[in-house]
Amino acid sequence: MNFLTLLMISSFAVLAVLWLSYRLRGENEPSIPFVYWCFAQIYCFIAILGVGMMQAHLNCMSLWGECYANNYPFWLADYKPLLLHSITIWCLLAMCASTVNLVKFFRKQR
Repeated sequence: MNFLTLLMISSFAVLAVLWLSYRLRGENEPSIPFVYWCFAQIYCFIAILGVGMMQAHLNCMSLWGECYANNYPFWLADYKPLLLHSITIWCLLAMCASTVNLVKFFRKQR
């Protein structure tokens, strides 16, 4: 399996950890509601699949790997790393939010 595919699958585990941290935090509402994290994850998936669809349309061998097609748009080569790493950025931000929620939970317990 491709690393990006494994990262997309493991992002659901990160989402579960984030949900648990929101659940433990309780009535002390955070500034970013949990549902926004779900929407952001879906938009990351759409961006990644959009790159895959464009590369499939250009007859590339890989959905989100390197593409050496003759008519490959130059702007996609510029934005492709950001689009493909969007789920990595989302996972890092979600883990930071989980850490903040868990720290606030443990401080409340004392």
